[in-house]
Amino acid sequence: MSVNAETDAVEQNYYEILGVEPTASMDEIEIAWKAASRKYHPDKSRGQTAHIFNKCREAKLVLLSEVSRRDYDISIGLVKDTAEERIKICRAKKAQALRELRSFEDAVANIRAFEAEIDGLIIELAKYGDMTDTDGLIDVTVPLQCMVHESQLLISSNIPKYTLEGFYDPTEGQRPCSLYVRYKFRSVMHEVQVDDRDTLCIPREEHCIDTVLEDPALEQKKKARRRALLYTTVSLALGATTYLMRHRLPILSAAAWWPWKSQTPSSSNSKAQ
Repeated sequence: MSVNAETDAVEQNYYEILGVEPTASMDEIEIAWKAASRKYHPDKSRGQTAHIFNKCREAKLVLLSEVSRRDYDISIGLVKDTAEERIKICRAKKAQALRELRSFEDAVANIRAFEAEIDGLIIELAKYGDMTDTDGLIDVTVPLQCMVHESQLLISSNIPKYTLEGFYDPTEGQRPCSLYVRYKFRSVMHEVQVDDRDTLCIPREEHCIDTVLEDPALEQKKKARRRALLYTTVSLALGATTYLMRHRLPILSAAAWWPWKSQTPSSSNSKAQ
C-alpha cells in the first residue's frame, strides 16, 4: 500500500490508490484493501485520513467486482474499448446477476410480505431490455422489489440500469434498453417506463392507471371466512335453542303451547264420558 498523501489520492487511479498492479488478482486486492483500511481508518487518525480511507474503499468496491473492474479498465485506458470487450462485460454481468438472484429469494418474500401488510409498494412486473423485442427482455421484478425501502424506490439517473444488482444487459450492448415497471401502491395499479439513464422514482401519482383494485384471491378468502362465520353462528344458535327447549325452558315446548297435542287417546275418551 503506497498512498503518498491525501492530495495524491484524488489523482491516482484505483490500482495506485491500493498500491497494486493492474494485473493483481482478487486476493491481492483484498489484502491491499485490508492493509489500507487498518492504516487509514478515521478512528485511528481522528478523521484526518478519512478522505484517503473513503477513496480506498471506493477502489475496493470497483476492483473486487469483475464487471465493474472490466468497465473501469476501459475507462482509464488499460483495456481497449471494443465490441468484443463490451460483450465480455455483459456476459460477466449476466453470470453475476444470476448469482445475485439466488440470494434475493428470502429477502424478496419478506419485503413483499411487509409491503402487503401496510398496503405499500409491491412490484407486480418489471422488464428490462429492448422494448421493441420481447425476446430481448429480462424479468427484473425480484431485484427491483428488493430495492424497495419503506414503500419507496429511487434509482438515480447517473446509474445505467444494467449495473444494478440482479440486472444485466440482455442485448449485450447492441441496442438501447429501457425499464418498464408495473406496481401496486395503496391497492391502486401504476405503471411507468424509463430509459436506461433516466431517474426512476416510485410511487408517483402520475403513474396511476386504475382505481382501487380488488384482489380476486383475497376476495375469495374473505367470502369463505364470512360463510364459515355465518355457518358457525347459525349452528351455535340452533344448538343453543334446542338445548333450552329441552332442558331449561319447557314453556317453549310444543306441549306447553298446544296442550291438546300431548293428550293420549285414553285421556280424550275419559273427558268425553
